[in-house]
Amino acid sequence: IFCLSSSKIIHNVNEYLYEPATIDLTKSGSKTTLYVRLCESSSMNGSQTIINMTRYCYCLESKHIDTTGKSCSIPGPTLLMHDKTNINVTVVNELTGSAIFHSHSNDYKDMDITNIHVHGLHVDPYVDDVLINIYPNGSKHSYNYNIGYHYPGTF
Repeated sequence: IFCLSSSKIIHNVNEYLYEPATIDLTKSGSKTTLYVRLCESSSMNGSQTIINMTRYCYCLESKHIDTTGKSCSIPGPTLLMHDKTNINVTVVNELTGSAIFHSHSNDYKDMDITNIHVHGLHVDPYVDDVLINIYPNGSKHSYNYNIGYHYPGTF
């Protein structure tokens, strides 16, 4: 098993790092959907708030189902995968943004465009294309990964 992983923000000084939600994609044909939206986050010193901020987060449920953001994390969940499998990861951009785009790249003015890219996986570069634009207001894109033999331990 190898995974793409990150841990959540520490909210309190004495709080330990813990693993975010885990999505099991180890069986061939597995699929999942990640929803990108804005979430509020706070950095705390005990009970004292140091900073409140709004950041991009990855959610396991649509904002229409998860209205409180309980399925969301900053950064996203851990994706468990096996080699020699085919999996599908769909990303839905739930950010609110402009419907007019003037370029093919994600310019500073277009920070509501998103995509995902994997490091360390030996997958088709046309599938793992860093120039894919998933526009705001509900646009989505599916990444169909055909994972061949892979050395263990990729994160």
